[in-house]
This record gives sequence, C-alpha cells and structure tokens, in this order.
Amino acid sequence: MKKVFFTVLLTLVMSFTAFAGTLTFPIASDMDLAAADDASMQEFASLVKEGYRMFDTAGLLSDGEEDEMQQRLENLKTAFGHDFAIITVNDHTYSADFDAYCDMLYYKGGFGTGNGRDGSLLVVDLGTRDWEIYAQAGAMRYLTDSAIDQIARSYNGGFLSLLSDGDYYGAFYRYVESVDALYKQGIQQDQYNYDPVTGEKDPYYKENKPFLRLWQIIVSLVMSLLSGLAPVNSVKRQYAMETEKRAAQSVNKAYRATAAFAYDPQLSGARIIGKSTRSVIIPRTQEPKGPQGGGAAFGGGQSTGHASMGGGQHSSGGGKF
Repeated sequence: MKKVFFTVLLTLVMSFTAFAGTLTFPIASDMDLAAADDASMQEFASLVKEGYRMFDTAGLLSDGEEDEMQQRLENLKTAFGHDFAIITVNDHTYSADFDAYCDMLYYKGGFGTGNGRDGSLLVVDLGTRDWEIYAQAGAMRYLTDSAIDQIARSYNGGFLSLLSDGDYYGAFYRYVESVDALYKQGIQQDQYNYDPVTGEKDPYYKENKPFLRLWQIIVSLVMSLLSGLAPVNSVKRQYAMETEKRAAQSVNKAYRATAAFAYDPQLSGARIIGKSTRSVIIPRTQEPKGPQGGGAAFGGGQSTGHASMGGGQHSSGGGKF
C-alpha cells in the first residue's frame, strides 16, 4: 500500500513540475505604470530585462491572449533584430505630453537592441484614449510617418478601428501582423529621416556622387583620346586592304550587269484571296493600388524626428481612439 501511495505521490509531483515549467506569468495589471513613479519604473525595467514585452497593465487581455502576444513580440525580435513591445495603461499622470510619456517608458524601461537601441513601442492609454507608435534609431527607417498612419488606419483595415470597438486582442494581433509585413518588405527607396529643427534630411539610400571633379574628368578624356588616336590610325592603315576592296567592287559590278530578276504573279503559287484576319487586344495587367490587400508595398517617405530623453531623436505617430 505504501509503495502505491509513494508511486502516486511521485507521479503527481513530476506532473506538477512539468506543468509548472510551461507556465508563463502575465504582467500584473496592478503595476502602476500610469503613475510612472520610481518603484514602478524599477519593477518595469527589471521585467523588461527578463524578456517581457507585453505589458497589459490596463487589464485588456486574458492571460492566454497576453501570453500569445508576448510570444509574437519575441518572434518579431528574433526575426528582425529590433525590440518590439506593447504597453497598455489606464489614465497616465505623466506631467508632459503623451509622446514624452512614451519616450520615458522606452528609456527608463531599457528597451532597444544594439548601440543605437533599435526598437519600437505601441502604447495605449484606456483612460485618456491615447495611442502612439514610437520608433527609435533603426526602427525609424521602417516606421515612417506614412507607415505609422497606414498601420493604424488602412493596412489590412488598420488596428485603430478594432481598438475603438473594444476588440483589443484583434487590434494588437493586427498591429503585430502589420509590423511583420512592413519589416519583411524592407526599407523603401525614398525613405529619409527629417530633423524639423535644422531642416536636414538624412536619406537611407545615399546618392552616388562622382569622386572626380569636372576638370579632372575632361583632362582624362582628352588624354585618353590623344593617346589612342595614333595607334588606331596606324592599325587602320595596315588593315585597310584598299587593293582587295577595289577588286571586290569590280566583281560586284560585273555580277549586277549580267543578273536579271522578273516577278510574274501568274506563276506565283501564293494566293491569299477571300481570306480575313482578326486582331485581339491583350489587356494590360492592373497594378494593385493602396495597401488594403496586404501585398502592396507601404510606408517609406519621411520619418519626422523628435528629441529623445536619452539624446538623439525618435519618430512617432498617434492620436485618439
């Protein structure tokens, strides 16, 4: 009897251990990121360091949905090397505007990969009804002003309409899906970072400028022509074969003098009488317009820079839902 009891007990312990190893613990909704106090920021930064990227402190998702979003955000980071996170709060009390609040979360949370701290956030405040997509360093090249607007409003229907309807899981799912498509298509040829303070533009694809000055190019061309002219003329004289040309011309004249050709339509076997032909216009393939189908390229253009807490600039876009 004791053997049976210990066997059952051991089985239960092993089962619990295996099950506990698969558990993920969602971010507690009582962590007060909205207040942005020192204690909350320290806890926030420690969780970011542990690998958490889905912070649903407003309690909009179920535990299972939160775990799924956490996994999807991790997959994005693995695939593209940038940091990605979603943060929800309820009625933030940060003294500055919402963009500065998102910037503070990014830097105090310790987000970003590499020396430039490449990455982005989607921050949603259920109380103030604010939303913002925030991009830092390398992520600015992808999340341009146009891309942010399209992800929110038009790409595959946009996530903003779902957010307004209270379908928070659907909104976050569509957001992650859109960011994945944006990164897969790559940075657009017309992308540039714009500094509104200095007016400077920093294009991702630099123009190839000539490394020689104009007078250097002209002198090089003249010298090349002069150095090549004499050898070419010498070889041309040697291989001109003037005698052979005159002999060939005489033969051609004799042949043309004795040659004759006559066309008799009565002897021709070709007859195309009473026949007709038909032409068909092949329609031109129509290119898809806009990002609604999800396959056309989107984004590109300008990324407007804003001063960041940690120095440098970030791009962002947002509004109310």
